[in-house]
Amino acid sequence: MGVVLNYQCGCGYKREVCIGAGLRASRTDILSALFSDDELADFRKAEAAGDVTSHLCENILGFCPACNEYHTVSFFHYTCRDGASRLLTGTCPICGHAVTQIKETTAIACPNCRKFIEAKQTGYWD
Repeated sequence: MGVVLNYQCGCGYKREVCIGAGLRASRTDILSALFSDDELADFRKAEAAGDVTSHLCENILGFCPACNEYHTVSFFHYTCRDGASRLLTGTCPICGHAVTQIKETTAIACPNCRKFIEAKQTGYWD
């Protein structure tokens, strides 16, 4: 089950994100809605050959430098029999640019005024 985090800054900036994994996190049929066929080509080949030993799709907090905004972004991790791990990270849902994964979600820098904002967990999602 994932968590809903809210960030609110004194300057007026507000953002809600849903991070973590839900019940569908291990279902590979949802991947086509999250990643392009080109991005999934290597995974689909490995999956068809029976080479995928584990996989997980979850939401992460990402920052888009082009939009100067935080977003909920899809993150897919899988491991193959050869031990190699592979990652796919979604792009900005607004402009399509690459995002930077924000691993520390308890406090972020406000994109408007640069002050730190603490996260408030306001719920769960699935």
